[in-house]
Amino acid sequence: MDKVLIILSMFGCSDAGTQCDLLDTRAEVFQSRAACERQIDSSIETEMDAPYPTIIANCGTPEETALIVKDLAPDASDGSAVAANNQAAPHPNS
Repeated sequence: MDKVLIILSMFGCSDAGTQCDLLDTRAEVFQSRAACERQIDSSIETEMDAPYPTIIANCGTPEETALIVKDLAPDASDGSAVAANNQAAPHPNS
């Protein structure tokens, strides 16, 4: 089975989820989707002071992350840049 790089990205959004900002450009990197999903709750807790009514977490491949950044936070830097910045060093929680 091939290993897949998974990125946890966080977004602060309006109640409707129509306007979002990328909260953390140093998105966390994991070796599996399951490992990423186990980290979501604690990652959201660290963002509780963010000035947004809604926090969205996403676990995805670099390609999926680029698409979700483009969809949720089109004014953020290119989503592929977020993915590329995180391929070099796996997160210790992987």
